[in-house]
Amino acid sequence: MRGVSVSRVWAAVVGAFAAAAVVVAMAACLAAATPQTAWAADNQMYRLYNSYTGEHFYTASAHERDFLKKSLWHDEGVAWTAPGTSSTPVYRLYNPNTGDHHYTTSAHERDMLSSVGWSAEGVGWYSDDGHRVPLYRVYNPNARTGAHHYTTSAAERDQLVLAGWHNEGIGWYAVNGAISGTADSAPTPTPTPTPAPPSVTPQPDTDGSQQTIVYVTRTGEKYHRENCPTLKKSTGIVSMTRTEAESRGLGACKDCRP
Repeated sequence: MRGVSVSRVWAAVVGAFAAAAVVVAMAACLAAATPQTAWAADNQMYRLYNSYTGEHFYTASAHERDFLKKSLWHDEGVAWTAPGTSSTPVYRLYNPNTGDHHYTTSAHERDMLSSVGWSAEGVGWYSDDGHRVPLYRVYNPNARTGAHHYTTSAAERDQLVLAGWHNEGIGWYAVNGAISGTADSAPTPTPTPTPAPPSVTPQPDTDGSQQTIVYVTRTGEKYHRENCPTLKKSTGIVSMTRTEAESRGLGACKDCRP
């Protein structure tokens, strides 16, 4: 190191250490500012209402919400918060004959609906595996569209039941309930019964277990198992819980003995 002073070498060494310290400090700041979790963020679920069809529609997409707002749908705000992911997907289906949507956590129901003409639209969102906030499901037997309604509000559920809707238990679970803008007024049941669409009503999911599902025809007086030979000759098959079938005065089929 001829011609180079010791002081210059020492200065170079000190400078190198200082530069390294700056790099370490910058890396630490970047790490602190970067989210450490790899889980997907929770999703706000938007609720819209179509006063012409009586249907409520639910979506995690702000783009879809904004598009529908331009098409005579009324924005009712955030209905609940869904987890970004979980082991329990909520499937979304569409009936091209009526324009109605259905939502279910049951892959069996999804497949049954698809087999009778409904379009499976994939996973709409997810149910909270921690079961923090229940989404109540009620059914309007007089409606052709918007026959099912979902809400985190027990008061809204009870109001609808008093107006003639059927309480079908819990559809799925949310992380949080409504946080802003959701309309307080509940939809009212259609006063005059209308023919049911050619579809199978989704199976309600209850807290911790699934109710027994039976199948009926629009004009039948009996309820049946899924594989009952009688159903092969019928159209317009609808599924419901055995409890609901019996509450309507339907009897069990003597052939399949559900």
